[in-house]
Amino acid sequence: MPNNEHSPYSRAPETGIFEEIDPFGSATGAFAFVLEGDFLPGAPRSFAWRALGELSALALRLRGQECRKRADAAGSQAVVDNLLALAERFDELAHRHEQEERNGSLFRSSPGKMATSSG
Repeated sequence: MPNNEHSPYSRAPETGIFEEIDPFGSATGAFAFVLEGDFLPGAPRSFAWRALGELSALALRLRGQECRKRADAAGSQAVVDNLLALAERFDELAHRHEQEERNGSLFRSSPGKMATSSG
């Protein structure tokens, strides 16, 4: 099992949203919010959980779009509200990843030099 996959009923390595993945690494659409140290939910044999924080910003944005599409087809207002809230969380997490990538690349691109602005 790759390092970014966690077995069902194992302890969560961090607080956050986890997605269930099948044996091929594809998302099943099931999500769980788990606190660090708490147990991850059960899952079918050979399935695992992956922290959404480990996904790229692009992958998170795509998950948000998928939730919005599902909300358009949802049958009840409660499901629509939950899917839209989940899409918003995906977007927030993607935005945070993009900020971290920008900040990290700033320091990696010019080691030992400080960025300055004129004017």
